[in-house]
Amino acid sequence: MQIDIQCVSCIVDKEVQRLEAQEDTTKKLDYMMEVIACLKAHAKSEPAPVLSMRIDKIRQRYFPSSVDFQPIKDRYNAWMLKKLPIFQAQLQASPDAFAQAIRLVCAGNYIDFGTVNDINEDQLVQILEKAKEQKLDSEILANLKDDLSKASEVVYLCDNCGEIILDTLLMDEILKDYPHCHLTVVVRGQDVLNDTTYSDCQKLGLTEKYDIMANGTAIPGTFYQLSNEETQKALRQADVIFSKGQGNFEGMYGTNFNTYYMFLCKCSLFTKRFGMKLFAPVFANEKNIAKTLHQKG
Repeated sequence: MQIDIQCVSCIVDKEVQRLEAQEDTTKKLDYMMEVIACLKAHAKSEPAPVLSMRIDKIRQRYFPSSVDFQPIKDRYNAWMLKKLPIFQAQLQASPDAFAQAIRLVCAGNYIDFGTVNDINEDQLVQILEKAKEQKLDSEILANLKDDLSKASEVVYLCDNCGEIILDTLLMDEILKDYPHCHLTVVVRGQDVLNDTTYSDCQKLGLTEKYDIMANGTAIPGTFYQLSNEETQKALRQADVIFSKGQGNFEGMYGTNFNTYYMFLCKCSLFTKRFGMKLFAPVFANEKNIAKTLHQKG
């Protein structure tokens, strides 16, 4: 999806914030000049997640140990695992566990250190508690269930650590309700922000339970054309694709696969695109979301 001027402003602001702990003012200025040059060269042709990958490489060159997201990833995985029994109980008590799993998956998308400036655990708790009150489009939900009933290959595109624990709730519902489906789970190919990688899944024991593959890139989103051949093949063969998070939406929108999107609107650009409030959930199919974007201009 084409970048917006708000994305450019957001990228620059975040990079300035990340430099606050650095003391070498000359080095910081040189770094920001290179970031701006990168944006000038690529912002008109590349979406925000791809630009983020380019800038991350520049940052690692200037400040190789500036940010280590692994402790953050481990912390939120542990935090969510501790609360997992609560969410499992919610599914057991729900008249539609599959739908409730989707609500929780959307709510968990708050844990995004690439978009949300300040992750607030109290706010995360509130969003998760309100998840059961969120309404899902009944027609889209019915279409998804019908598609799954006829599907053979299903792909699930994961996003961030922490929320990966909630993803397992929906993945388990898919495997339970549609045992004829083969489920392929796709994660990032390299470390980027707090996004989930194959090694994160290994630490959680998920590689023993699910068929997981890495997409081969350090982009905070799965982009079909930029992913490795294994991921491209899985996407081409998929009857249904679950796309979790804004980054995956930007990577998958317009590919015309049968993709169901699940995420929170976490920035002003997305709230404007979808006509929703900040941190409101989006659950839509490729065709449906195209109509929504067209109507919103």
